[in-house]
Amino acid sequence: MLKGIIAGETPELIARLKTLCGTLDIVVQKTVDLQGPPEPVVRLVSSYRADILFIDLNPANLPAALELVKRLQVNRATTTFVGFASAP
Repeated sequence: MLKGIIAGETPELIARLKTLCGTLDIVVQKTVDLQGPPEPVVRLVSSYRADILFIDLNPANLPAALELVKRLQVNRATTTFVGFASAP
């Protein structure tokens, strides 16, 4: 069973993603907000040792999401990053 964390701010998408994860045997360990500095989220992902990080890529969140991924790539080479958004 894989472990995942959701980083996002869109409640409807987060709810759908949690449902999808349940059907795919992915345990969602935590849901975090992308507002604020990325360091707390980086520490959280590292401490939970998540296999997958789902990241909200909606336009309002995109700069914070990209900064988070940049910082995590250095420390969490084994984590898979999956972006999600309500619009292309």
